[in-house]
Amino acid sequence: MDWELITNVILGLVIIGLAIVTIKLTRRKKPVWAYTTKHIIGRDAEAPPELKYIFGTREVTEVFKTTIIFFNRGNEKFCGDLVPIGNSDLNKAVIIELKGAEILRPPSIQKMSKGVANSFRVEKVKDNASAVELHFQILNHNDGAIFDVWHTRYDNIDIPNAEITRLKEFTIERPENFWGGIIAPPLIMVFLLWMLLDTISNSTGFTDYLGMLAFVVIIIAFLGLGMRSMFKHRVFPSWSRE
Repeated sequence: MDWELITNVILGLVIIGLAIVTIKLTRRKKPVWAYTTKHIIGRDAEAPPELKYIFGTREVTEVFKTTIIFFNRGNEKFCGDLVPIGNSDLNKAVIIELKGAEILRPPSIQKMSKGVANSFRVEKVKDNASAVELHFQILNHNDGAIFDVWHTRYDNIDIPNAEITRLKEFTIERPENFWGGIIAPPLIMVFLLWMLLDTISNSTGFTDYLGMLAFVVIIIAFLGLGMRSMFKHRVFPSWSRE
């Protein structure tokens, strides 16, 4: 029996386990946001001057709809102890500035996680026609909301708060490979572990395949405990809601 190989395998699994535990025990509050903008209407350069667009009672030349997501992406504690973010935890108000634009109507919330129902609000800033302010009490892990802002052409969209991280990508539609992304990783993991155990079997003469299968199941369960947050598509966007 190749004890050196078995020792290396066990040591590798222990290192993986310690890494997962370390990551999960790190208490981190991380509010994040992202946006996507859609051009709704706009006058073409060749359009006659008589052509006008009216939004409500205001004449406009262009209208945009920006969909914004804001939520707590902070880590969960290892045993499920959620680390919430309170509005008071942030050093200043959460204000989203659409620089150079004029907001045409009050923001409308499209989706909310169950944890913030009736406590998450988005309002226009009274003294700033190009900004909205977010109000909430507590955001647990993965809690937040998706809302729309209708406005004219803008120069830049930003939250002037270093505590809040902007995500580079955001889509409000369910990806075509959604189920593939959920099912493929565990299957690949099972395959790799089985190949590893088969290699050990060939080098040591160990042929208890039932025991090997049980070992694979235990390892998958252990890794799944540490990686469970990757498969909690429970809040955003609409396809992840119950």
